[in-house]
Amino acid sequence: MVRKTFLALSVALLMASASQAAIIITGNDVGTDLGNGLTAYTLHAKGTAGELINTFQDPFIFGTSGGLGPHEVWPISGQHTATKKDQDTIGASFYPSSYAVDDTYFTIPGANYLEAGPAWDEANGGQTTGTLGLPLVFGTAPTSGYGNYGGQTNATKALTIGAGNDVSFMQVVLKTGQTAAMNLLVFANAGAVQQQLTNVQIGGAVVPEPATLSLLGLTLVGGLGFARRRRG
Repeated sequence: MVRKTFLALSVALLMASASQAAIIITGNDVGTDLGNGLTAYTLHAKGTAGELINTFQDPFIFGTSGGLGPHEVWPISGQHTATKKDQDTIGASFYPSSYAVDDTYFTIPGANYLEAGPAWDEANGGQTTGTLGLPLVFGTAPTSGYGNYGGQTNATKALTIGAGNDVSFMQVVLKTGQTAAMNLLVFANAGAVQQQLTNVQIGGAVVPEPATLSLLGLTLVGGLGFARRRRG
């Protein structure tokens, strides 16, 4: 039986004042306990007033406090599924929708963005292979397990998230009770604004809602490092 558990993803928000525009990465919704020792979390991106998000670059998600890192599902060993585009390219015959439930991946369809640089990639240690009850491929269980997600350099997804729009862009699946962290470079306003998000926590203690944090004016949560500069 699937039950709900709170997601504690630290809000990536550091502002000089509550009215200053910012890119917000948040996951303060409810995570889903998948009932098989895994918990799924959804990450969201939102550009505040005047901030049109254009690019995600160089994501890196890794285990913290001894955690194993994100959980991945590959139809066969070496056939990576880091994005929904990867999954769709493989096709439902070899990557059925039930695989995606337990998989960490970039959830925006490939038709909605352009790519530059190397593909987003992932590791898969195979620790849970054959234990999740997933459909067989070529008569064998898909390769499933834990490993770091991303880490490539200049690996870019160019897309448009309108100012004020809240868009889910990533599912992260962790071993229940464990934590991870994410680094991500985000560009907005045709590259005029850049934010480097580091050590954004996924899992762990519950954090305040984003609206509450906005009222604080100056907030740094969960050991988040932040760099922002305007170019021009």
